[in-house]
Amino acid sequence: MLRFAPLLFLALTGCALFRPGTLDEAGELLTEGSEEVLRDTLRPIRGGPRVLVMALDGVGDDVLRAALEDGDLPQLAAVLGEREGERMWAHASGSAEVTAVFPSETASGWAAVFTGRPPAETGVVGNEWFDRDSVRVYAPVPLSIGTYEQTLAVYTDDFLGEQIQTPTLYERADIRAHVAQAFVYRGADVLTRPDLTDIGELIEGAVETLFGGAEEAFEELDDDASEGLAGTMRRHGMADLQVVYFGGPDLAAHGGGPEAQRAYLRDETDGDIGEVLDAYRQRGALNDLWIVVVADHGHTETLDEEQQSVGEAARALLDSLGRRPLEPTLSPDSTDFDAVMTVNEAAAFLYLADSSTCDTTCDWKRPPRLEADVLPVARAFQEASASGTGPLGNALDLVLARRSVRGESVPFQVVVDGRLVPLAEYLARNPRPDLVRLEERIGWLTDGPMGHRAGDILLLAKAGGDRVLGERFFFGVGGASGHGSASASDSYIPLVVANPSRSGAEIRERVSAAVGDAPTQLDVTDLILSLLDR
Repeated sequence: MLRFAPLLFLALTGCALFRPGTLDEAGELLTEGSEEVLRDTLRPIRGGPRVLVMALDGVGDDVLRAALEDGDLPQLAAVLGEREGERMWAHASGSAEVTAVFPSETASGWAAVFTGRPPAETGVVGNEWFDRDSVRVYAPVPLSIGTYEQTLAVYTDDFLGEQIQTPTLYERADIRAHVAQAFVYRGADVLTRPDLTDIGELIEGAVETLFGGAEEAFEELDDDASEGLAGTMRRHGMADLQVVYFGGPDLAAHGGGPEAQRAYLRDETDGDIGEVLDAYRQRGALNDLWIVVVADHGHTETLDEEQQSVGEAARALLDSLGRRPLEPTLSPDSTDFDAVMTVNEAAAFLYLADSSTCDTTCDWKRPPRLEADVLPVARAFQEASASGTGPLGNALDLVLARRSVRGESVPFQVVVDGRLVPLAEYLARNPRPDLVRLEERIGWLTDGPMGHRAGDILLLAKAGGDRVLGERFFFGVGGASGHGSASASDSYIPLVVANPSRSGAEIRERVSAAVGDAPTQLDVTDLILSLLDR
């Protein structure tokens, strides 16, 4: 399955095009139209201060900086003003090494941006995860699952909002909020969806995605975001908080690699940004508008070759151990399986059943036994990785495991020579500066009431821009670029705050007062609330 962000036209690609559930969701979208008023009564507009959030999917910090420096984003650069120093402009300030949650994926990243809470609290622990209570796979951004049913439901039924276990930015701010295409919108007033009125163009775009040349399809969807924002503004006025989401940069990177993403930013995204800014400019509201530019994750160039993908090799190893892994599906027909693997590109979660309950079917509500169930599998993966032989070859970087108890914060430990070593101890003996803030970020993944969703075993593939291109691996089908790792290229996201009426120095002081001098992805919500004076 293609490793793409959840723009809606992808929901109808491949065999998923004809799945009944998918077609039902698509029909609902076509019936409802491209804009939905989410509240019975819209909250009144305060009139200021206003915040505009530009959500750029898949644009890493290094890419945005290079695009600005090379003149590829003149519309955005115009509101930032002249550069006046490191990450400083006449009317803007940027933060360094703003770290995303781990795995550095789309669903978990945007959930963190728009709640300010880590995956172990939001419950959105990646693009795919398994839930023991419902015995169901969740895949709002499917990477191994062969249907985009839940992706469509993100827009028709607020599917992702239903999974988020914490208050969202919109609920915390409690002001008029409009959202254009972003798929975290629970608590907002108005949602603008992608325009699906022409099903012929949608199917044509899906076919092009499978066979190449799909850029025009997602250009049109990004155009829908900027045009939808302007249309909502005409119909409902200027919201106190406006979010506009552009998914095209991520799709361009997956399909064509870093150079394709840069070209897309230059040729398409900048024009859409200009249209958004013009909507404010025409209403005399640009001069004192707070503009926040942020992303969910970055990207690392990969080889579009089968030998770089180790997902099937991991499943084969489970088979060889006598385990019965679930075939990729959302809702299994029975519980006649005792292992589940969900894919998050450079990372994978393994879930194991208590095999003593598995006569013909398994009791998935019981946690697995550490010694009898978890460690034998973890040791097999670690040994396969250490030997560098077999289907997995030398693709695995780290294997982590833990005792799983629902509702408790149980940390992952590294499997070393068959035994579990605390992550802090392992990193002290084996420094890994290439794995950005790994201990802290895995804590974000596990330290909370929903941390059990990250599985019993965590597999990290060798990935990241510091490795030779041919030695970068992932758990899925290839593409020209990917993410999900703890490397800098995947993990550092842009966070730029601009206001045409304020100086860069003043803005930097404002940001520092709100979230300190070293913010992470988890600080974006608090920053926006501060700019809104909430």
